[in-house]
Amino acid sequence: LPPPTGPYNVGLKPYVLDHATPNDPVAPTNASRSILVNVYYPTHNRAVSQRYLWEGLTAIYDAYYRLPVGSFNNITAKLNYNAKPLSAKESGRLRLPTLLFGPAMAGPPSQLYTGLISELASRGFPVVTVDHPWEAPYLEYPDGTAFTGHEVTWSPCAPTIEAIHAYRLFDNSAVLDALPRIAKELSIPLNLEHFAYFGHSLGGSAAISQILAERGRFGSQGKEFLGAIDIDGTLFGIGARNSSWVDIRAPSLILGSSGHNPSPVFDPTWALFESFQSSWVKGLRILGNSNHTDYSDL
Repeated sequence: LPPPTGPYNVGLKPYVLDHATPNDPVAPTNASRSILVNVYYPTHNRAVSQRYLWEGLTAIYDAYYRLPVGSFNNITAKLNYNAKPLSAKESGRLRLPTLLFGPAMAGPPSQLYTGLISELASRGFPVVTVDHPWEAPYLEYPDGTAFTGHEVTWSPCAPTIEAIHAYRLFDNSAVLDALPRIAKELSIPLNLEHFAYFGHSLGGSAAISQILAERGRFGSQGKEFLGAIDIDGTLFGIGARNSSWVDIRAPSLILGSSGHNPSPVFDPTWALFESFQSSWVKGLRILGNSNHTDYSDL
């Protein structure tokens, strides 16, 4: 991958958060007990180009794109696993929010957004990613526990999409509540008062809805949500309501690919959401030959 362009190198630490999801629509037993959290952060430690994708994941995408075996496994990124973070004093001087990211439904997992996330971390932003086991084609915990999920081509019915969207919000709230503990255990000085959400595809829809979900929730008291970015995601759940209640009262940006037509026929959710916003809101389509997966490393 092209190296990030910010003044910092990028560190990465994984964390498994114990978190039960009853009636889980993607788990084989309809229940799951944990989620994978990764924290990308700025560091002064040297970062070297190294393979960064799980072999189980690379094999799936090699086959999907009909590439020679090992093609994806040869991709490298400039990362430093378990690097020393900035000091709390230096991190505080940056006055930057903690960013929370959600990947597309059923993949790619957050690991395949390393280019985008690393760029943000290199500019001083700590980025926390959240992945739910058995949803993406492949997910691997730090201890090597592997979760083989749905195929890349999986296209679930609308009720299943809504159920996945709902547990995304549930997962994000759990991570938000656990961030003080995660920051302490990983020794990373995260901003625990100011946050912004962004995500791709269904993760983008969840980014918008998350601010609404946190409104009035006890666990989010004392926290300020500065904005949300939906990257090419049709809105689902509470963010798609035809009501002034969907005003997130914070800046929001919707980025679309050239193939995503925000017309009333193709996808009316973006215009509807924008019509209810009292804060700055902007919808941008990236034209040319852009497609849905261009926002990821794919």
